[in-house]
Amino acid sequence: MIAPDPQATLRIGASGRYVFLTLVVAYGIYLLPWFQPFLRPNLPLIVLLHWCLYELRRVGHTSAFAMGLLVDIADGSLFGLNALAYTVVLHLTQLFRVRILKFNLWQQALHVLALLLIGQLIVMFLNVFQGNAAAVGPIYFLTSVVGAALWPIVYFLLEVPRQRFQAEEMQ
Repeated sequence: MIAPDPQATLRIGASGRYVFLTLVVAYGIYLLPWFQPFLRPNLPLIVLLHWCLYELRRVGHTSAFAMGLLVDIADGSLFGLNALAYTVVLHLTQLFRVRILKFNLWQQALHVLALLLIGQLIVMFLNVFQGNAAAVGPIYFLTSVVGAALWPIVYFLLEVPRQRFQAEEMQ
């Protein structure tokens, strides 16, 4: 007979309000003016990636598309450009979700780096195709490196409050 592990806890899913609040906060931080625009992390996409990995039933293609449209409005870019990139990146995240979750946070950050780079490449290719290749260069991809470096911080900022709430619910 297989006995359950007494140390294992059942993971309670995040509420829809908490997920929505974190996306609104990430978008608000994205709207802040930055000293160096190439260092501005794509925080809405990073938060979407987090929720896609850890709460797949709360965040999907519609959320990614809507957040991409909001980022398009904020950036003043071609309407739907970031929406397409966000949707493709979230789809790839869903495909590799199980694999990514098997790694520790720093190894997950490398996967997030690859996903962020794919998103930036989509935006770059569409901008070049449109004839708007002014900001393309090696420094253009520094945003993805900054975003991947922020992955463990974003994880702890989003998971620690949820785990505290879960601990309070269990008592």
